[in-house]
Amino acid sequence: SAQCLGQPGRADARLPQGDFDGTPMPTDVMWPSTRAALADVLGRRDEGFMQISGVSITDEEFEDLVIRSGRPLLWNAVVASSRSLVYKGRIEWLRRCRERGLPIYGQAMTTDPPLPFNLGVGSIMEMGPLGRLYALDTVDAKVALLGDSAFRDALRGYQSFAFSAFADMRLLRTSSPENHSLCGLSLAEIAGRIGGDAVDALCDLSAADRLDATFITQQFAVTLDGLKELVDEPYLIPGLSDGGAHVSFLSAGMYGTEYIVNYVRTNRFTTLEQAHWRLSALPAHCAGFADRGVLRPGAAADVIVYDYDKLGYGDPEYVHDLPADGLRTVIRATGYRHVLVNGQVTIEDDRQTNTMAGQLLRGGRGR
Repeated sequence: SAQCLGQPGRADARLPQGDFDGTPMPTDVMWPSTRAALADVLGRRDEGFMQISGVSITDEEFEDLVIRSGRPLLWNAVVASSRSLVYKGRIEWLRRCRERGLPIYGQAMTTDPPLPFNLGVGSIMEMGPLGRLYALDTVDAKVALLGDSAFRDALRGYQSFAFSAFADMRLLRTSSPENHSLCGLSLAEIAGRIGGDAVDALCDLSAADRLDATFITQQFAVTLDGLKELVDEPYLIPGLSDGGAHVSFLSAGMYGTEYIVNYVRTNRFTTLEQAHWRLSALPAHCAGFADRGVLRPGAAADVIVYDYDKLGYGDPEYVHDLPADGLRTVIRATGYRHVLVNGQVTIEDDRQTNTMAGQLLRGGRGR
């Protein structure tokens, strides 16, 4: 069936983020004619938008989808990685599209969230040597593997495209009293104190805590200069929070707070007015929200009141509030006086009021 739905020769593809059984997601093997048919429907209805990751689609097809539908398209994702300059070409292409009047926008990873992880829970680098560790069933078996010299050598020879080098990762938390003084240090700094190298430090600290030691890494080797390039582009939509897809180690929903704290208040990359437009009105426009994203008569009373000087966010925390005691990573914000959704206060002085005032939007509108 995948062959019928998808592109020739891709029926047995195994993508890094496939379905639960490792097979491709339906959208990854969709025929171009199917995408064109969906664009035609949006054109007839004159509503909706498209968001596509450009894995195997040409720029010409993106442009054709927009011409057929007359609707906005979000290109996902513009990531300012210092390991690859592909994003610069994407920005130039998006500019050319805008000059031609094509409403093609970029979904930009303007956020640089710290990613917590421990070696007891499969999360980061599952496709590398750590996959062997995560596949084991017991803590004792995992601790034994951490002490294996061949396993450590395999780790030394591995560098993930998405995450920091081992030497740059930091120890966030430990339950071993003798290691408390090492919290906050990089694995390279810790190795300088206890001997060995960064991989030895990662394995030794994890084994000492029976795999509960928590470390911090970053994504895609982004730099402040690279993030400024994204902020400087007026038609890049900030965020890329991943919508909860990797909740065990990623909590990037703090991107709005981070945008104002880091790029407006601290580094002065942009104005507060521009930040509000990029975080609210622009994404609402692209998604076709007819009465949201702006403050004006007749619009939904979705309002945030915050203390500019006190706005901030903390380190990641683990909580177990999902079904079956499932683990979730959260980053808590401060400085929010009031958050109103449809005119009702849902957050007051950084605390939830347990008022659920949201609505399911149909065609960009509430009831």
